[in-house]
Amino acid sequence: MFSAVLMVLLGCQAQKPPEESAGILSLIPAFTETIAYLGAEDKLVGRSDYCLNPKPVLSLPAFGSSLTPNLEAIARLRPKHILLDASVGGSGKELSPLGEVVALPWLTLDEVAQSTLRIGELVEQMPAAAKLSEQFRTQLMSTVTESAPSVLLMMSGSDVRKGQIWYIRPDSLHGAALNAAGFRNAISEAPNGPPSLSVERMLSLDPDVILFLTTTSLDDSAQQALIESLS
Repeated sequence: MFSAVLMVLLGCQAQKPPEESAGILSLIPAFTETIAYLGAEDKLVGRSDYCLNPKPVLSLPAFGSSLTPNLEAIARLRPKHILLDASVGGSGKELSPLGEVVALPWLTLDEVAQSTLRIGELVEQMPAAAKLSEQFRTQLMSTVTESAPSVLLMMSGSDVRKGQIWYIRPDSLHGAALNAAGFRNAISEAPNGPPSLSVERMLSLDPDVILFLTTTSLDDSAQQALIESLS
């Protein structure tokens, strides 16, 4: 009888769920970098495969991405908070049983400033977060005028010859940086869907400057090929 009771107790103990971690799992590179900037790297217990900066965060275990998270590994980690970008969606429903999902918008200047404050609350660094939020607002304040040169910000992945042109939204943080530099975005209205346009639309815009934003450095031949594709 005693042996049977002992086995039941041992079985219950074996099935006891792991204790919740007190740390934060960030699946968004911008959030990971913000936490590090606020001096709260010690609050992080995990990152996404794409969180590569600053270099010290590379010592943290990676758990996939916000769209394809490693659910089994995250279940073992049991983070207290899981950070996602509300602007692009993600796997919030799948992740919610594994920790408190905090989905923060990170598209417009106002969203970035507000979400920085929320991150500051999570990592208990409100003074530093308030200072950073204010810096976003003041340093990215628009200085653009109607006579300012128009700029089309093309994104990596565009292929003009195939008619695939991706651009930076005017209501994005990059768009705000462009306006703060005194340039006018050739695209004046935010798109309802993906930020893409046709070659005909690009020609009709006739921007004064075309900037091509790449994720990697291009050698001279690649740069020349890109220029020729725009000619």
